[in-house]
Amino acid sequence: MKSKYFSLRPVSSVQTPKYPVKSSLVSTPGRLAVGAAVASGLGLLLGAGCTVPLEENPDVCTTGDAMCRDVDTLVFCDENHVRQVVDCNDYCVANYGVDWTSHGCSAENADNRCQCDYDQIDGMIAQCYPDEIYCQDDEYITYCDMTQGYGDFTGTPATLTCDQYCKTTLGPDYSSYLGCTADNTENLCNCEYDMIDGDIAECVPSDILCMDGGQVAICNDSYYYDYFNCADKCVTDQGEGAISLGCDPAITEDPCQCVIPE
Repeated sequence: MKSKYFSLRPVSSVQTPKYPVKSSLVSTPGRLAVGAAVASGLGLLLGAGCTVPLEENPDVCTTGDAMCRDVDTLVFCDENHVRQVVDCNDYCVANYGVDWTSHGCSAENADNRCQCDYDQIDGMIAQCYPDEIYCQDDEYITYCDMTQGYGDFTGTPATLTCDQYCKTTLGPDYSSYLGCTADNTENLCNCEYDMIDGDIAECVPSDILCMDGGQVAICNDSYYYDYFNCADKCVTDQGEGAISLGCDPAITEDPCQCVIPE
């Protein structure tokens, strides 16, 4: 029968315990720093998202910037750095009321770029554009006076005699000799300049103009027109009973076509 008790035996030596190597559990300081940096950066990107710099985003503008696309259209940058395109007349009505109107876009006018204004007469303001010009009749012309305008694009309608118009728009040495002729679109008032001994020549001798009302203008040797009523000229030239058959400038010797009826 085996013994029920443990037995003790003496040993002559003890083995040193072995532990895992330290380097296998802890990374080197350099690797730890790189890993932390990568993890930190990834967290920022995931948490905050990616932001495009302003100069790389073509849709971003600088608040306060403005330009005029045309006489009626304003393009400006709002407080959110977004470009807005507005019709100036609509802008004035929306921001000031139905009786307000725009005098045209002026980007330089920072306080009122659509030049909104109010008029007591039905809320309307007389304004025009530079290309608006037409004959009122044979003597008067209505044009757009930009010196009395509301900016770079609009002016105020003005009506003058053609002679006044030539002197006002071109200078004191210009005159109108034919009045207002709608078919001469490049020079409605027929403004002309000519200097002879410091004076202005209306015409050259032999020039003949047939005018309304049975009148004829014949240029004299002083380079000015003499004006005649053809009926009276016929009587003066041919005597009582003479009548005019009408004016024809091509008949230089008798432009009034004077005859004495048989």
